[in-house]
Amino acid sequence: MSKEDKIKSDKDHKITDNSVDFENLQKNYEKLENIAARAQADLVNFRNRVQSEQSQIKLRSEQRIALKFIEIINQFEVAINSENIDKNDPWIEGITVIFKNFEQVLNSEGYVRIDTVGHPFDPRLHEAILNTPSEKFDTGTIISELIPGYIHNDVVVKPASVEIATSNKKNNDIS
Repeated sequence: MSKEDKIKSDKDHKITDNSVDFENLQKNYEKLENIAARAQADLVNFRNRVQSEQSQIKLRSEQRIALKFIEIINQFEVAINSENIDKNDPWIEGITVIFKNFEQVLNSEGYVRIDTVGHPFDPRLHEAILNTPSEKFDTGTIISELIPGYIHNDVVVKPASVEIATSNKKNNDIS
């Protein structure tokens, strides 16, 4: 083999080696690009998940505090509606004003009282405390509200405690 043939062969070999190296580099680049894209997507998903969890924690904390106020408001309402008090007493009138202010604050923050009396019982919104036979109301209809319930952003914060009507008939059939 002549010197020229050997140089040409070495050049061909280097070109082949370079093209193999280039293909390997190209494959490695694509792998790294995919890894980087996945890492970027994972980071975005992680940030979104953390942000969502923080929002949920904040909402639960707000609802927990509101629930404590709701309990106090319910106690005010029981006291105001007691039959043993003089509704014209200035103290009672003052407590009634405070009660109404508390209710307005709850409403302004998006807490809505659950409608009960005359509505059908819904276990998502109501907690049945009493079942009372009734001819006046259909079975499953709420006949009285014992403790009010509240909803905030379509989430039940406190279910209403209610009395529901049941059939006046006694059913002795066992199915």
